Amino acid sequence: MSTTGEQIEDGKAKEDGVWPAERAVDDWFAQLTELRAAAADDAALCEAMLREGLSSEVAQAVLIAAQLPTQPTPTPSDARFGVDLSELRRPLRLALIARPGGVVVGGPEELALAEALRMHGVAVAQANLAARELAEQVAAERAQKLGKLRRLGLQAAAVGAVFAAFFVVAGAQPHPGARWHWVTAGFSALMAAWGLAVYRRARA
Repeated sequence: MSTTGEQIEDGKAKEDGVWPAERAVDDWFAQLTELRAAAADDAALCEAMLREGLSSEVAQAVLIAAQLPTQPTPTPSDARFGVDLSELRRPLRLALIARPGGVVVGGPEELALAEALRMHGVAVAQANLAARELAEQVAAERAQKLGKLRRLGLQAAAVGAVFAAFFVVAGAQPHPGARWHWVTAGFSALMAAWGLAVYRRARA
């Protein structure tokens, strides 16, 4: 369950669609309230937050700050709940892409999240830890994505270069189909150039 699909009130979001940290944390706490109403006990809520990559220490601190009503009966063992923290990660992801050097850990977006959590009653240490964990997750995801792009670029450049060289040699031979080898060599060279461009862009 999530309230992220609800209409955002006027003035609650920036023009680029990114929610302010306070709004994103409001949504997080609202999701926990909804899940408690759906019979999720503390253990189930903690498990939902752990699946989002948060530590047990952070999950427990958020539950304490949320001040949810007591769940009279344990959640059935086959029940599974989830929380959506994408709105907390969105400004971190955008900053990581836009900021020179691609650094987001310790940046203003992380500090804003920590401040918003403190305003919602999360203890200082755990609020700082939660914001740091989210920032590190986003940074790790970005690094993994760029690594895959670099590998793809290198592979495309290598394959394109090999095929281009092969068809250049084949096209240089005097036979009726030589011109098609030159055409194929041209496309292979374009693939090699594209791969090199992807590799260089992923390194930036």
